[in-house]
Amino acid sequence: TPIGYLPRKEDIDVKGVALPDGALQQLLEVDVAAWHREIDDIGRYLEEFGGRLPPALRSEYQRVKQALG
Repeated sequence: TPIGYLPRKEDIDVKGVALPDGALQQLLEVDVAAWHREIDDIGRYLEEFGGRLPPALRSEYQRVKQALG
């Protein structure tokens, strides 16, 4: 996914958990519109660190932002 790896629903043990039909699938979906808002907020937060922000963190932020489109 644009935000990283997510488990497959068949790999999650839900024995004994009462979930409505489709709930697990919904929990594992990536809400791209919500993530667009989130990535903008994250970007504003990271700007507060200026030159102190580790390059690897800046790179990962840019990767996620680009993957979201």
